[in-house]
Amino acid sequence: MTKTLFVSDLDGTLLNSKAGINEKTADILNNLIEKGLDFTFATARTAASALKITEKLNLKLPCILMNGVSIYDTVTGSYIKNEYINPESAFAVSDIFKRHNLHPFMYKIERDKLYAIYTDFSNNAMKDFYAVRKKKYDKPFIKCSNLSEAADSFTAYFTILDSYEKLLPVKCEIEKICGVKLAFYKDVYHNEYWFLEVFSDEASKYNSVIFLKNYGLYENITGFGDNLNDIPLFKACDRRIAVGNAKKELKNIADYVIGDNNSDSVALWIKENYLKERI
Repeated sequence: MTKTLFVSDLDGTLLNSKAGINEKTADILNNLIEKGLDFTFATARTAASALKITEKLNLKLPCILMNGVSIYDTVTGSYIKNEYINPESAFAVSDIFKRHNLHPFMYKIERDKLYAIYTDFSNNAMKDFYAVRKKKYDKPFIKCSNLSEAADSFTAYFTILDSYEKLLPVKCEIEKICGVKLAFYKDVYHNEYWFLEVFSDEASKYNSVIFLKNYGLYENITGFGDNLNDIPLFKACDRRIAVGNAKKELKNIADYVIGDNNSDSVALWIKENYLKERI
């Protein structure tokens, strides 16, 4: 039997519209994991929220965080690998946001701990982002007066939620900075907002999936996704599966399109095909 790793995006894919995991999905996946299923997830989230949201799952494999910035060991609770933004590039990114009067969260990983640094909130969506992650997921936030001064060799990620019109010129400027790349996509929970995320040019869901493929000596990768930031994930997979609510760009490159994220579609597809392939 071919050794296959199943990798699913979280928001909009494995998670329902309330950002949770259905009991049926958890039961199916946990049963299959006990039977030998190799399953993990790849998300734009950090460990603080991703691990809390997926606590129903009996995960045994490393997961991919922050669009590929980190590989995190879900068993030991430690980072296996991190890709950092070089300090000069981190300073330049911070300066661009400042000139546009926008206030992202800047994530730093130091001594195996992640911190979110911020100066202010650009809008109510960012306030809500902060409130949920601080109160519900206990993510540590540190307020500072200037992100440029806080940027250093431990800077790993920038994320901001705002309108397409405000973020587009920022995206265009940041794309010119050496050493970084970005993800720019519509939020699945607030149609009027887009995410702009900035990270090292060595980080991607593609590179992280390839790392896990070699790490676990897998012969094949099956990936599930819904949004534009899952395109790198799909490029690393041998089999690409889009949920029914996925963006058309992802459906166009998928091998299969299944039910939507509220219908336990990922778990049901794995159950049917994993068991069939084991026969």
